[in-house]
Amino acid sequence: MARRQSTHQSRSTDTNTFRTLLKITCSHIEERLKALDDQLPRLQAELDFLRIQNLSRDEIIAEAQDLYSRWADLLAEEKRQIVENVVERITIGKGSVSIDLSYVPSPSEVATKRQRGHIPALPFCRAHFKTKRIPVGYPIVCTTLADHLRKRILDLRINQKTAALQIGVGAASVADWLHERAAPELRRWPAVIQFLGYDPRPAPTGSGQRIKHWREARGWSRAETAQRLGIDEGTLWRWEAGHRQPTGCSGERLQLLMSRRDC
Repeated sequence: MARRQSTHQSRSTDTNTFRTLLKITCSHIEERLKALDDQLPRLQAELDFLRIQNLSRDEIIAEAQDLYSRWADLLAEEKRQIVENVVERITIGKGSVSIDLSYVPSPSEVATKRQRGHIPALPFCRAHFKTKRIPVGYPIVCTTLADHLRKRILDLRINQKTAALQIGVGAASVADWLHERAAPELRRWPAVIQFLGYDPRPAPTGSGQRIKHWREARGWSRAETAQRLGIDEGTLWRWEAGHRQPTGCSGERLQLLMSRRDC
């Protein structure tokens, strides 16, 4: 009898222990399920974010090119909204302009702040650009001598009077050049080229144009150049016009003179 009671009590204890363990296990499972439910929005946000990042480069470039092609036809309000979406902050300094582009928040921010609807252009990174502030009247593309002179003056941060002193002419001459009322005299071209640091004229194509281009860059007249070469002025004119090619001793003297850097 005692043995049966002992066996019954043992079985009852095992059952209670099992129920307790089952209750604890179920509690842990419920907590884990609740934690998974809480993580689902964040995981979904990360998945959406990765899908956005996996957009092909060609597609992004195509969309940017399409926007660029339509930019001139957009209304001012549409342009403003695009810029506000793309740009987070613009800082205008004394001599530079800094631009911070917008970005998509991190997946955790998307989940916690519910900002999944905020997708500006260029959403894949935070970018910062800094460039020099372009002065008023600064030529972006130089097509005339006036453009080249104006660009050089603004780059050096000097006025027309100082530029005139460096070139060796009066301020009125520089003003005439900048407003295209006159062109530099032939004898002024060496100083103009030295001031700019390069020759702003279009590159010559034929041999005759190369001779004329070289002569004018040194500020020499046709008569002066012919005298240096020991030929008559008419011969030099025919060379520059392309009617004849320099040959013989005169051609050799021309090549020697063109190769010298001290003249």
